[in-house]
Formats: sequence, C-alpha cells, structure tokens
Amino acid sequence: MKIGSSGRVIAQFDAIPDLPLRELRLSLNGGAKGVIQLSPAACTTASSYDATFTGQGGQTANGTVPAPCPLSALPKAKSKLSTKTGLSLKFASFGGHLLTSAKVTLPKGFSINKNVARHKGNLTIKIGTVSAKAITSKVSHKSGAITPKKRTGTSLTVRLAGKAISRSSHSTKAKTVKIKARFAFADGGVLNQTISVKAK
Repeated sequence: MKIGSSGRVIAQFDAIPDLPLRELRLSLNGGAKGVIQLSPAACTTASSYDATFTGQGGQTANGTVPAPCPLSALPKAKSKLSTKTGLSLKFASFGGHLLTSAKVTLPKGFSINKNVARHKGNLTIKIGTVSAKAITSKVSHKSGAITPKKRTGTSLTVRLAGKAISRSSHSTKAKTVKIKARFAFADGGVLNQTISVKAK
C-alpha cells in the first residue's frame, strides 16, 4: 500500500485468485497522526470517501462510502437570544451524522411561557426538511428547555418568539450568556455544546 502523487491511497494485491471480489477492508491508523486527515472546515457538510477498483482484465468499478466527521470537530451552532426578537438557533449540518433528538436549554434567569410558545407561529422547529409541530414538542417553563419530538435529519433549526421568553429581574446582567444544547444521533453519538450568545 502507498500514497500516490495525487494524495490517494493505493492498495495493490498481486497474489489473489482470479475470482470476483466481494468485499475489501482496509484498516488505517487514525488520530492526529493518521494517514487520512479531515479538516474541521470539511465537516460543515456530509463527507464521503470514493474508491476506484481495477481488475486484472482492466475492468474498473467506482464506489462511495460515507465518512461522518468526528463530533468534536463540528462547529458551534449559530444562536441569538433576545426577549424582544426571541431565540434563534441553527445548526446547518452535523457532518454526515443523522440527528434523532435534541434539547436546547436557555440560560439561568430566562424562562419560557409554555402557553405562548405553543401558540401557532411562536415556536417553529425543523429537523432536516421536516417541521416538528410545536404542540408535539416538549417545552419546560422552569428549566427553559425545548425538546423536539424525535425526528431524523442532518440539520436543526429552532425559533422561539420573543413574547414567549421572559427574563427575571434576578437574572445575571451579563451581556453574554450561555445556551446549552444536547444532540443525539442514530449512530449512538452524543454532542453537548455550550453556546455563548449576546443577550438583549
């Protein structure tokens, strides 16, 4: 096995029987010094590995294998928080991982008016291309948490109207607060993020 001038991994087998190949498995060392490196910038969209197979008779076949990015390499979700304009959180891509559930929790001192949030148009949630109705999503007044009903998709958008958010007089007056987000994926992975946002 070697690395070609184009940067592709080349594996050549000279002593295998002249029979159809059903499966090929290659194990490469990973980590920071691994043979294949994927930059964080490449993890903003689903990535994949492509391969070309050439037989003894010169026939070729092409294949593509999904290559989900490490969860630790995914960028932070984009978020805004204001008692006037509301909450906006957007995660454009999970790097090839299929999202199954999410939980978004407001900073301490902020709370959600469930009745207002459940009113049509005040809370919109979209996982992938599917909109989850606010009435089917769990909204907690005390913890300020929004938990969309389980759906699957590779992106997440949450919008909550400002009139559904209140800020107590005892809450911190800091201009920057932290929103907590927890994402779970079909492959068993879990991503916890603390997102710093400017509170107005």
